[in-house]
Amino acid sequence: MKRKVVILGGAGLLGSNLSNFLKDKYDVTSVVNNKVFKDPFIKSIKVSDFSDEQFYKKFRDSTLVNTIALTNVALCEEKRTLAKEMNEELPAIISRNCKNHNIKVIHISTDHFIPRTEDTSEKAIPEYPNYYSETKLKGEDLLAKNNTNNVILRTNFYGWGNLYRTSFSDWIIKNLTENNAINLFDNIMFSPLYVGQLSRIIEHFIISNEVGLYNALSTDCISKYEFAKRLAERFNLSLESTTKINYNSPDGLKRPLNMCLNNTKIKNVLNDSSMLDLNDGIDSLFSDKHLSNTFKENVVMA
Repeated sequence: MKRKVVILGGAGLLGSNLSNFLKDKYDVTSVVNNKVFKDPFIKSIKVSDFSDEQFYKKFRDSTLVNTIALTNVALCEEKRTLAKEMNEELPAIISRNCKNHNIKVIHISTDHFIPRTEDTSEKAIPEYPNYYSETKLKGEDLLAKNNTNNVILRTNFYGWGNLYRTSFSDWIIKNLTENNAINLFDNIMFSPLYVGQLSRIIEHFIISNEVGLYNALSTDCISKYEFAKRLAERFNLSLESTTKINYNSPDGLKRPLNMCLNNTKIKNVLNDSSMLDLNDGIDSLFSDKHLSNTFKENVVMA
C-alpha cells in the first residue's frame, strides 16, 4: 500500500509541482480551493473548515504538507485579517489536529526576515520587516508549539507555474524571450531553490523521522539580477532589455535586502548535495520545460 500524502494548496505553484513529483510513488490527495490539478493519479478535494476533525481522520498516520499562505507583501498589509488567518492561525489549527491523528506536518515557511545578529542559522532571532514576515514566523511558532512531529522549511523557490500562479523565473524567461524592458534588483540577495529540488527535500522528510526547523535554501547567495543572468545563460537569452537597479522601498514597505541563510543543518541531513546547488536547479528547470505546458493545461478552475 502506498504511503498517504495530503498537500494543502495542491493547485498552487509548489503544490502542483509537488503533487506531480510524488504521484507515482505515493497516494497523493490535493486539497484545493477554486482551482484543481487535473490528473488521474491525484485525488483533488475541497475543505471548507480545517478545524473539522473528520478531515484529519481520513489521513491518520500519514504526512500533510502545508503550502497555503498569503505571500503578497503589499496585500498582507492591506488585508491584515486574512494574512493573520492564513499565515498564522491556520498552521496552528492544522498542527493541533494533526497531532491528534498522528499526522506528520511539513510546513512551508519563508526566508523573508532580518536576523537580529550575524547568525543566519535556524537559531537566528528574526526581526519582522513587514506584516507578511510577522504572520509567517508567528505561524511557525504556533505550529511547533502545538505539534512536535513537524518539519518547518524556510525556503524561497522558483519553477514552472500555471496560468493562475507564475513564478519569478517564469516572469524573467517570458520577458527576456519577448525582449521586454525590465528592471532587476542588484541589491536584494537570496538563495532560491528550484521547485524540483524542494520537492526532493520534502520527500526526504516524508520518508525520514527527522523533524524540526530547516533553512531549505541553495548554497549560493546571489542578487535577483545575477539570478536572471544565470537563467539567460542557460536558456540562451539576451539581457539587453534588462536594467540593474537598487531596491529603495518604492511602495513604502520595508523588505529584507539579504535573505541568504545558513543551510548547514539541512545539508548535513541530505544525502545529495545537488538538492541545494543553484546551477543544478537551473539545469533542471531547463530540462523540465515540458512541465510549463503540463501545468498550464491541467491546472484549471474547479
